[in-house]
Amino acid sequence: MMILRHLLPFAALLAALPAQDDQKPQGQPEGKPKAEAKPAQEPKDGKEKEAAADKVDFVAQVLPILEKNCVECHKAPYTDADGKKKRPKGGVSLDTRDGIEKGKKGKLVVGKKPDDSMLYHSITLPADDEDRMPPAKKGDPLPQDQIDLIKKWIEQGADFGTWKGAEAKADAKDDSKSDKKAGEDQKKSEDKPKGDSKGKDAGKGGLSMLESGLPMLSEDVLAAVRARFSVEPAAADSALLRVTAFGRESSVDDAAIAALSNASSHIAELVLARTHATDAAMATIAAMPRLVHLDLRGTKVTDDGVVALGAATQLRSLNLYGTSVGDRGIAALSACKNLEQVYVCETPVSAPAVVALQGSIPSARIVFAADLPEPMADADQGNARARRR
Repeated sequence: MMILRHLLPFAALLAALPAQDDQKPQGQPEGKPKAEAKPAQEPKDGKEKEAAADKVDFVAQVLPILEKNCVECHKAPYTDADGKKKRPKGGVSLDTRDGIEKGKKGKLVVGKKPDDSMLYHSITLPADDEDRMPPAKKGDPLPQDQIDLIKKWIEQGADFGTWKGAEAKADAKDDSKSDKKAGEDQKKSEDKPKGDSKGKDAGKGGLSMLESGLPMLSEDVLAAVRARFSVEPAAADSALLRVTAFGRESSVDDAAIAALSNASSHIAELVLARTHATDAAMATIAAMPRLVHLDLRGTKVTDDGVVALGAATQLRSLNLYGTSVGDRGIAALSACKNLEQVYVCETPVSAPAVVALQGSIPSARIVFAADLPEPMADADQGNARARRR
C-alpha cells in the first residue's frame, strides 16, 4: 500500500501529458518548430532585380545595331522592285531569329560563348581584314561600346525574348514552291558527278561524293578536337567536318594542328587564319584526303609549306592572304588541279607567277592584289613613248 501511494502522483503526471500535446496548434508537424519567414530572401530578390536591370534587351539594344550595319546585305531572301530574287550574302541572314541561330556558315551566336560565336568574331577582326564586318567598303568598324554590348548579350545567353524577325514577303510565299524546286535542282546539279573529275563539285558545296561511305567520327575523337578548335558538320547530317580556330587563334600552333591527325579523314574545311601555324604543320594538312577549303591568312607559312600542300589533291579553295608565300610556292600549286579559288593578296607573289598558275589551271580564280594590266596596255604605253621620242 505504501508503494501504491508513491506511484499514484506519477501516474497522474503521465495522464496529464497527452492533454498538453492536444494543445498544439493543428497542422503543426510534431517535434518541429513553427516555420518563420526568412529574412535572407530580400537580399536575394535585390540581386535578381539588379541582374534583370543589367540584362541586355535584344530588340531595344542589339537589333538596331544589326539593322543599321548588317541587315542591308544579310536579310532573308526577297524579290526586289525589278522582280529579281535577292539572297543574303554568304548565306547569312540577320533579320530573323532562325537566320541567326541556324546560319549556313556555322554558329553565328553561341549562348554564353562569345569566342565561339561567328557574329562576335567577325566584328572584332582588324579593320583591314577582308572578313571584318561590316566590310571596309560599307563603313568603319563598329564602335567599341557596341561590340562590348553584343558580347555582353551573348555572355548573358543570347536571349532573343519573343522576337522572331522579319516576316516572309508575300511574293516570297507565292514563289516558295518554285524556290524549293530550284534549290533541289541546284543541289542535284552540285552533287552530280561531272565528267571524269572526281568530286569536282565539292568546292561548290556538293560534298556527297567525298563522304560516300564515310562513318561518323567517334565522340571521343570529336571531344579531343573540340578541346582546341571549334567543330561543326560541313553540311546538315554530314560526317564531314568544318574545323576553325575562331576565337582561339593565339592557342593554335603546329602541335595543335598535328593533333588533328586522328580526325584528318573527316575534315573538309580548315580555318587557321591568324594562328601560329607554320610550314611544319603543312604535311599534316596535306594528308587530309577530303580537305576542300583551307584558310591560312596571316600565318607564318612560306613557300616550303605550300610546296607540301601540292599533295592535297581535293583542295578547292586556298587563302594565303598576308603570308610570305612567293612565286615558288604558287608554282607548286599547279599540281592541285581541282583548285577553284586562290587568294594571294598582300604576298610577295609576282604577276608572272599568277599568270603561269592561271595557265596551269585555267578554271581557277586567282585573286591577286591589284588588277593585272591588260596586255595591250603595255603596248599602248610603248607606242606613246615612241611617239614622244
